[in-house]
Amino acid sequence: MMYSEPDHIHPEIFNPKKIRSVFTEANRNNPEFPGVVSGFNLGLNTPEGPLVLNRNRARLAEMLNSDETELAYAEQVHSTNIRYVTEGGVLPETDGMYTDKQDLILGIQVADCAVVLLADEDNEIIGAAHAGWRGALGGIVPDLISKMTDIGAVTHEMKAFVSPCISIESFEVGREVADRFPERFVDYHRFEKPHIDLKQYLMDQLMSSGLKVENIELNTDCTVLNNRYYSYRREGKRSGRMMGAIKLAGE
Repeated sequence: MMYSEPDHIHPEIFNPKKIRSVFTEANRNNPEFPGVVSGFNLGLNTPEGPLVLNRNRARLAEMLNSDETELAYAEQVHSTNIRYVTEGGVLPETDGMYTDKQDLILGIQVADCAVVLLADEDNEIIGAAHAGWRGALGGIVPDLISKMTDIGAVTHEMKAFVSPCISIESFEVGREVADRFPERFVDYHRFEKPHIDLKQYLMDQLMSSGLKVENIELNTDCTVLNNRYYSYRREGKRSGRMMGAIKLAGE
């Protein structure tokens, strides 16, 4: 049976001859993806059953010219735990991954948090991080960059993609959260409660870590305001998950 490729985003920052990458969309109206959660759901911690999730992960792997056994994905507990990855499968209590191994896909699931994909194309080292506000504040992105440099990546040669995520317009928080961020990334005035600019906070962390601004692709879509994406803030516990994924092309 022939299948159409699900709607998705291909980060433009990476050279496709060296890096394969994708950020999936919800695809709710695609009849090829029936399930408890409508669409191309890739989330472990969703109401969807394992048969559907395994099928969807296999489709994702096919999009990157790989097998689902080569997909490594983090369990994601809003930590700053980062692992060096050598094989596919679920990584418990992990929110960041990196590798220099060919044929491995690093996958991060999100529904309002950001996926940050990183690559040093010439030295063939890749990384992926789950960056919600807790992980971002904890420094998961700078820590991941540091660990990648430990195995040979060069910071000023790295490229980064920041996925669609919750925007400042939708990211209302309590004062106890807002006051933990530098003031320039919080809007205390336009809204009744503080709003955080997670996208610009991550952009600042990437540049402060040594990445060139021209080597960063920041997607401006808001997952809450755009129905192309799953959104936990909009849909609650029945929300599916998108996935940002990256692998070395091996060519």
